[in-house]
Amino acid sequence: MVYRKSNEILDQLAQTFKVVAITGPSQSEKATLVKAFSIKRSR
Repeated sequence: MVYRKSNEILDQLAQTFKVVAITGPSQSEKATLVKAFSIKRSR
């Protein structure tokens, strides 16, 4: 996966809040971002 600034921001938000909403237009890689993030967090 290509490194994106959103990965770093999502990590910071997840450490601060219990729930993080990810919104955006269709086909903007939201699901891919969440999948990659959840794999990273489960390690």
